[in-house]
Amino acid sequence: MSLLTVELSHPELPAAAGLIDALSGHLLRYYGGDGRASFGVWGAAPARSAFVLARADGIAVACGAIRPLDDDCAEVKRMYAVPGHPGAAAAVLQFLEAEAVRLGYRTLRLATRHANERAVGFYRKHGFVPCPNYGAYAGRPESVCLEKPLV
Repeated sequence: MSLLTVELSHPELPAAAGLIDALSGHLLRYYGGDGRASFGVWGAAPARSAFVLARADGIAVACGAIRPLDDDCAEVKRMYAVPGHPGAAAAVLQFLEAEAVRLGYRTLRLATRHANERAVGFYRKHGFVPCPNYGAYAGRPESVCLEKPLV
């Protein structure tokens, strides 16, 4: 069994960029868009944001980020785990939840597509429940938004 570590990182590091590229390719192949526009340039990331990288035996295998939606709510972005690394995505999400609490958020929110049943199931399994579509996802029937209270 490999040693899994999770740490704060930066999405422009080569190991992280490879994961983000893999996620973008997957989204483009299956859903027609790569999702990059909704993540933006991390160099201009607002305060109270975090990017997380998980490594198995030193190799980057999963990533995720949070950024503020408002004072009390952060949005989960760019969650991805390389297939074949059970528990990596859950470890990233757990780390992001703890980081969100540390940064003073009371709720996490995210958007994915109804067609991405695997992602919807993953988030539901980890305590996220449907909420009204918000922001850029409002009025988009292909999107499903989920949230989880943290405190």
